Amino acid sequence: MTGKLINVLIRDEQISMALYWSQVYLQHDSAWIPILKRALEANPANNRIRFKMAYQYDIYLRKPFEALPWYREFLKYLTPETEKLYYSALQVPYSEYAKNRIKEISGNRNK
Repeated sequence: MTGKLINVLIRDEQISMALYWSQVYLQHDSAWIPILKRALEANPANNRIRFKMAYQYDIYLRKPFEALPWYREFLKYLTPETEKLYYSALQVPYSEYAKNRIKEISGNRNK
């Protein structure tokens, strides 16, 4: 199953489907991390993968400090195309969500 998921994830036009099914089958566990890393190696231009990596660490694995570098990488490689992406659950742009999470996580580190 994992091999098939990686192949689907690598193709940009099917990334949303792969992300959905990965969440269903992997139940948001750490098995998702190597899949995202592999997808990013195969397609480093796909900045959405960096955001998904950050979100996976931050929300599903509850490791926000491990998410920080991924949110920062996402913002570093922000393009006009990825700037338009919206996090549909909150109706907020990925870039805005990433900036807010960086502030929140960094603020918690200083406490």
